[in-house]
Amino acid sequence: MASGSGLTRGTVSLTHRSVEALRPAETPYRVSDQRCIGLAVRVAPSGIKTWDLAYRIRGSGKVRRLSLGRVADVSLERARQRANELTSAARAGRDLVAEEEERRAAAASRLTVQKLIELYLRRRVTGRLRTAKEIESRLKRALAPILHRHADDIRRRDIRELLDAVADRGKSGKLRSAGKPLAPCSGGLYRRTSWRRTLPPD
Repeated sequence: MASGSGLTRGTVSLTHRSVEALRPAETPYRVSDQRCIGLAVRVAPSGIKTWDLAYRIRGSGKVRRLSLGRVADVSLERARQRANELTSAARAGRDLVAEEEERRAAAASRLTVQKLIELYLRRRVTGRLRTAKEIESRLKRALAPILHRHADDIRRRDIRELLDAVADRGKSGKLRSAGKPLAPCSGGLYRRTSWRRTLPPD
């Protein structure tokens, strides 16, 4: 989140009381924290107070300016903690914000078992087999305990546990037939091969 504009009025050792005492002016302004370099509280003309942070990433010449959230939502202690995390990484030449964004993007791109089933049905079943609805129902019922897990996290023991659970209910044959299309391969997709040969080991 980008930080807003505003002149810096001074630097003090911020406390809950001193932050609470800050009053809005005609233009936005900042008061820097003496105890945490780069951290400041910004006061908008509306009276909204936010935590702003500015720091330089070592070796890149890049300056980061961002908001750490509203004072009403983020405590002074948490703001200092977060600021120290970011500035410590920056002193080591790391852009922690960029790293976190990359991890979130990577996590968002990972397929869940439910999404994998939808892809399989659309590409291999729907419009091709008269039993498409039955296959869909069987897959989702059999794999219900792991539908929301990421497909590349599934291990052989997970499938064994599913088979054992269904076998206890006398339905192991159905699950075995439902499991055949769900064999994982590189890239997080599944090919139509036996899952027993391709699932990662325990």
